[in-house]
Amino acid sequence: MMESRQVQFQNLDMMSSLPPNVIDVILTCLPLRDAVRTSILSRDWRYKWVTIPHLTFDERSFPTLADYSELNELKLINAVDQVLLLHKGPVHEFKCQIYLESCPAIDRWLLHLSDNAVKSFTLDNLRLERYKLPSCLFRYENLIHLQVSWCIFKPPRKFDGLRNLRTLHLQDISIDSSFEDFISKFPLLEALTLRNFDGLTCLNIQGPQLLYLDIVGKLKYLHFKNIPLVATALINMMSVNDYEKGKDSNLINVVGCLHGVKRLALEGFLLQFLAAGNVPERLPTMYNHLKNLTLKINFENLDQLSVVLCLCRSSPNLYEINAKVHSIDAASLPHESFWEVQEGFDGLFASLQIVTVNGIIGSKNELGFIEFVLENAPMLEEMNFKISATVTEAQSRIFRDLMGFRRASPQARIICLGK
Repeated sequence: MMESRQVQFQNLDMMSSLPPNVIDVILTCLPLRDAVRTSILSRDWRYKWVTIPHLTFDERSFPTLADYSELNELKLINAVDQVLLLHKGPVHEFKCQIYLESCPAIDRWLLHLSDNAVKSFTLDNLRLERYKLPSCLFRYENLIHLQVSWCIFKPPRKFDGLRNLRTLHLQDISIDSSFEDFISKFPLLEALTLRNFDGLTCLNIQGPQLLYLDIVGKLKYLHFKNIPLVATALINMMSVNDYEKGKDSNLINVVGCLHGVKRLALEGFLLQFLAAGNVPERLPTMYNHLKNLTLKINFENLDQLSVVLCLCRSSPNLYEINAKVHSIDAASLPHESFWEVQEGFDGLFASLQIVTVNGIIGSKNELGFIEFVLENAPMLEEMNFKISATVTEAQSRIFRDLMGFRRASPQARIICLGK
């Protein structure tokens, strides 16, 4: 036992002799509760945790508080208050991801942190009512990463912008028309995530430094401008709207400036919006970097098929296509197969290797698309599909048709996903 204790003390001494920044890294890797508990190891360790630059309050740090009750909430608030009161030095990262009913407590923490050099701030406010973010949050001059959910996001009128912000992640929030002006004040913004928001149905986004874009919402109108560096764009229009045909091209307004995009996902009812305006044969600028294209499409709608064809014509290096089938609108069924009348597609799918079509029922245009790809993709390796039809006879017919299609690629495999 004596030898075991000597080894423990020697190990402890070795840890104590490490540089302060190394100790901070070690303590940061622990749940905050365990990092605070190191204060009982020895007199030297009593206050080492108080300089940790990263503070995270979540179920990992406080597992006993996972189930909500007024007593547990009071314990959590007291714990956060005590940590912030005893903490010394800068707080570079602050995360709070536990259910709270007490808004005054959150206000108090944000006001306290406004004097620190906070670079990353996360607040997942798991409440029934949305929490209105106080104006002091928008004065965090050193903030680089901002992530909030279930909040009312309304910056003060006299707002000069978080000049160093690079990542903005907003989910389940309320915003208004001032949001567009708010975004324009971030000259270094590289990643924008805006999911499940209300208060705004028309959105105009511009950001010359944006690299990542993820937008999901009940939008009626969308326009991108001056975002040439975006490499990943994930866009989902969740609501159905009646769009009138016009001379303006929604397709160009949304994707026309994504010159550097490598991965593009157009989901929900977005294709319906893009197809409402003028659809050109090709985009003004070729998408030479686009490798992965994901679409949710009604194959029986000719306008949406025209959008898909325009994107494919404009993407000579396309490697993978993922198509998710919308439910068929019987009123839009064409009188003739769209794919049978297409001509002049030499080299259209020259680099295409993987195609996945999910949810087909065996309609003429669905099978026509698959046949069209098989006939024009010399490098194709996989044609994956998943059938929604449950009738055995319908499944057999689809299998029969697919296996009889001519293939430009000798190594192309037709793979059925699911049962």
